Amino acid sequence: MMADAAEHPPYGMQIWELVDPETRVPVPLGRRGLTVCTCLNSESSPQLRFLVGDYTTFDAAPCACGRTHVRALGAFTGRADDLIVLRGIKMFPAQIEQAVRVVPGVGDEFEIVLSTLGDGLDVMTVRVEHPEHAAPSSVAERIAGELRSRCEVRADVDVLAPNTLPKTEFKAKRVRDDRKL
Repeated sequence: MMADAAEHPPYGMQIWELVDPETRVPVPLGRRGLTVCTCLNSESSPQLRFLVGDYTTFDAAPCACGRTHVRALGAFTGRADDLIVLRGIKMFPAQIEQAVRVVPGVGDEFEIVLSTLGDGLDVMTVRVEHPEHAAPSSVAERIAGELRSRCEVRADVDVLAPNTLPKTEFKAKRVRDDRKL
């Protein structure tokens, strides 16, 4: 027996909102926040204000295609559980990847290594592959500059020979956190 389409619509009716990551209070349009979803037509497992864990920014300006609904600007900008905090500065691996990808010739693989120096200072080293690994100073300086401007953090950059880092097979594991807790 077929269910009545009005009784069980073939699509999900959902309310999406963005909240402040600390207070969980809704943020205004145009401000980045954590994504929260409420599903209005789930009978078996209702999810009221389900914290998705993605950061994004909503925009209500009409789209060039003519649609007028709120949409996420440029897609999701990071996962709450991917957040890196280094000396009080918060950043996402996606921001670091953007800084790395700006430099021509950088290989597909890169690694973010977080460690603690002997004096207790937490530091970050970004390891990249590049054909100019034998004379890496210009590549390292350019990536370090991009990291400073995009993430507001100073980091060391190691330039390695191509095919040095392990190849990603499924989801990339870019961060290695060796800090002393």
